[in-house]
Amino acid sequence: MKKYLLALACAFASVSSAFASHTAISLTDMSDEMFAEFLSGTCSDVILECKEGTVLPIQFDFKGDFIAIQQGDAPASVVVLKSCYVKCAEGDFFFSTDLDEWKDFEAFFTGRLGFSMKVENSLPSLACDLDLYRRSE
Repeated sequence: MKKYLLALACAFASVSSAFASHTAISLTDMSDEMFAEFLSGTCSDVILECKEGTVLPIQFDFKGDFIAIQQGDAPASVVVLKSCYVKCAEGDFFFSTDLDEWKDFEAFFTGRLGFSMKVENSLPSLACDLDLYRRSE
């Protein structure tokens, strides 16, 4: 059903593009197929709505010859703290808080990604830290 919703949204967006309208789909309403199609950029008039308060489980998948990751019983979650919108056009992502002004990732966000080793009770653990903030205008 959700796959047909995205197809309908894409068709509607194409027909109504002359009127400069956009179709917003909530992050929680997207299926795997819809999200893959969104990421491909084939529906450039479809906007992903990330509503404040949305909670999504996050999974990490590390594979290789030397390391792998083990998921615990309780998955970690990502919480959307401020509403924003995302659109994908020709493989690039653009972000907005008002649906009028759109910026690419580097113009919209600032921050840092870091890794460290922490030892507690003689047990080492790997820490991944991501600081991500809206860039000042």
